[in-house]
Amino acid sequence: MTDRVYPQALRVGEGWQLYGPYLETLSGDAPLKVRVPHAWIAAPSPSLVGYLYVWPRAYLRAGIVAAPAIPSALRYQIVEAFEGARTVYTRRLGRAASKPPFVIIALDPTLQSGWRGDSTPGTLSLRFSPDIISRHVSQDRVARFVAHELFHDWWQGKIIMPAAEKGAWLQEGMAEYASLLASDDDALVGAELARHLNGCSDALAPAGLLSAPPTSGQAVYDCGTVFQWVRDLQVRHDSHGHEDAFTGWSNLLRRARDTHAPIPWAEAISAPADMADTDAAAALLRPNAGRWPDLVEALNRMGAQVLPVQDDGALRIAILQHLLTLACHDRIGFFTQEGSVKLETGNRCGPLNCDPVIDSIAGHKLFADAAGAFAAVAALCASDRRVSFDNGDRRVAELSCAKPLPPAPKRWAVRAWRSVEG
Repeated sequence: MTDRVYPQALRVGEGWQLYGPYLETLSGDAPLKVRVPHAWIAAPSPSLVGYLYVWPRAYLRAGIVAAPAIPSALRYQIVEAFEGARTVYTRRLGRAASKPPFVIIALDPTLQSGWRGDSTPGTLSLRFSPDIISRHVSQDRVARFVAHELFHDWWQGKIIMPAAEKGAWLQEGMAEYASLLASDDDALVGAELARHLNGCSDALAPAGLLSAPPTSGQAVYDCGTVFQWVRDLQVRHDSHGHEDAFTGWSNLLRRARDTHAPIPWAEAISAPADMADTDAAAALLRPNAGRWPDLVEALNRMGAQVLPVQDDGALRIAILQHLLTLACHDRIGFFTQEGSVKLETGNRCGPLNCDPVIDSIAGHKLFADAAGAFAAVAALCASDRRVSFDNGDRRVAELSCAKPLPPAPKRWAVRAWRSVEG
């Protein structure tokens, strides 16, 4: 795993959380088991096939264990979210997972911020950073986090995934989209789908998800969620609102159960055989350099309302990344302040050295006229001219730019993510 944190051993209350695959040998299979002390127990089993918890027998409480440092309010939110999501998924998928997974709620000091979750056979691991447990977290964020991880529990061993994380976008997209549907909040769903759409449009290579899938970072979740959204709207559209994403997922689970065999991942992403309209999701799967206008048009045709918008923040980032990449010999960095930007350039960026603070580029204020700055930089770079950097009335630096500025990043707002009927 390249961008996830799997603790080998983490203290949780009176016991220990272990992650078995972290302990595997480099060559060959090595069956691993935990030998527990007298009067201790391991859940869900002593075999280290995923996460497990080892603790004194008397410490177990109703299939959920939490570190003492986890606030009682957060524990209550997690339990409520767990029960709510499990009810929704059991009803919509037509069957419960084999049994409720064992839930470990831990404080993880290795996390700088936020939280991480994982689902392994029989276990959910929910790990929170110290900064999260020190402040209130909204119920809807906790609910979506728990619902995302819980959805994975239905799919343990049900899909044959490709190697090297090439199918991560499918697994994570299913769980993320399911957690949004479980929220039953159209405004939240629309806002989150806009975020995922914009993120995927920045990250997805022209070759598409089959040939060049994202395998790490936020793009895995962004592109996977957009794929599920498109496929969901196709199913809703073709069934006149009688079926949706849960219908397709339920059919896959039923097939895996009836055949006692996992489903090849290529079949899990294929369009239903009875789909009448063009497979819009194919634009994400296959090579398509100009996929986004066509994809947005398809979404709108199937009942969504997706509109282009100008994102000044995205324009600022595009300008700064382009110019800093030209100037710097190593990594690039900057952070925004009120009305200005501080460049983290050290001594590696030529004329932009010494971490200058700027508020204007090419004569345009970055926070008042980002579109003007973008147009001006595009014109200067197209004609191999110098770009100015200013702070107030003071000229900070000038930089020669002979490399064209890439097109402005595309951004959309989602006014409605589905038709009322769908």
